[in-house]
Amino acid sequence: MALTPEQNEIFDAYDRMFATDGWKMLIDDLKRNQEDLGKMMLSSPSTNDDLWFCKGRNDVFQTLIGLESMMEQLRKMTEAQNVEADPV
Repeated sequence: MALTPEQNEIFDAYDRMFATDGWKMLIDDLKRNQEDLGKMMLSSPSTNDDLWFCKGRNDVFQTLIGLESMMEQLRKMTEAQNVEADPV
């Protein structure tokens, strides 16, 4: 059994977003910012608050950078569950 129309619509919307130049530019910028954040933390003295702030920022960067891969995996899992639920 294929995805439901609603599931298909959601995954297709993500696919369209991931295919845009704007998304690719955003991901490139986030990767650069993530690298700069790491360099900054290694090169300057930091307080615990600074470290927690940077960890939070890095977590957000990583979530967005990995979103496309996560959605691909979610689509495969959803398709597999729909096939398992198909009685035919």
